[in-house]
Amino acid sequence: MLYKHDIFFPNIKNLITNTNKESYYYKNLRVSQQNGLICDSYNRLLYLDEALNSLTEDDYDKNRAYRILNEPDSIEIRSNIVGEIVSLGLLKAVFPEAIKIRENNNYKTPDLRLLDDLFCEVYTPQDSQPEKEKVKKKLDSQQGPVKIAISHPLTGSNGAALKYPSNKIIDKYLSYKRESDQTVSNARNILWIDCCQDFILKTNDTTPLTTVNKDRQTFIGSFGVWHGLYGKKGASFLSDRSTLKHLPSRRKYEQQKNGLFRERASLTAVLILTIDGIVYFENPWSDKKLSSDEFVQLSKLFRLRIDYAWFDKDHSGSFLEKKVENQLENIEYLYNL
Repeated sequence: MLYKHDIFFPNIKNLITNTNKESYYYKNLRVSQQNGLICDSYNRLLYLDEALNSLTEDDYDKNRAYRILNEPDSIEIRSNIVGEIVSLGLLKAVFPEAIKIRENNNYKTPDLRLLDDLFCEVYTPQDSQPEKEKVKKKLDSQQGPVKIAISHPLTGSNGAALKYPSNKIIDKYLSYKRESDQTVSNARNILWIDCCQDFILKTNDTTPLTTVNKDRQTFIGSFGVWHGLYGKKGASFLSDRSTLKHLPSRRKYEQQKNGLFRERASLTAVLILTIDGIVYFENPWSDKKLSSDEFVQLSKLFRLRIDYAWFDKDHSGSFLEKKVENQLENIEYLYNL
């Protein structure tokens, strides 16, 4: 028996008529029942249910919500519909004037307007489609009740991806937005990146430097998400499973591109939706800042992990820029011990 959705997801329950068992909602609900409240699927539905709490039918379009519940799950549904409903609902809870902007083919338009001069573009990156097909082919070729396949869903498993994983992570979650700039000139702009659907991240993946204990070894490295915003071309990365005990130069490689913040002054901040919380990154090089009052509003965002946030206390950028450069210098020092 599945969870009683009127207890766990009361706002979704109000939209349900006769749910398709292959729908986004039902598939995630089924996995949640099997794996418990800490699994990815439960958190996806939790975000969706919380978002619906702030929305009316005019906000999310009843037909689009109907597709989540009744049509077979697809990349289009996860990327375009779930991502936009979740972002609008969660942001509307702290910016009540937020609305979805109708797309215009004649000029670039962001997805949401939060205030008169504050806009938000929503992006849902995908994991590696060739990797999915490779794993499926390998599993389908095996016989018996137990089937095994090694997968690298975020980077893919070709030689370059495994050799330079941090650069691949940066490309996967930001490359499309480098090419497609939807920011509005003479306004503040936020980029909302949904890393909760296919390209799945946890809050710890957003830190500039991380260590992991594995038996008697402590591995060190940079995942790439933070560097994709704040890093700079030529900054050092380490190959997977590197330790400070044994750090030959061949395990180092360089960041290929400047972080997005360094190249796009029109971008005020980035919000990354991860499985276990939302992370806020402020752009110290932006010429358009949030006010202190607007930051206070944003700080009330559902499941915001403020301990992972990077921001200026006065939102001027000067303190944060120094903090970023110091962090990069410290990482460079560690990777060259």
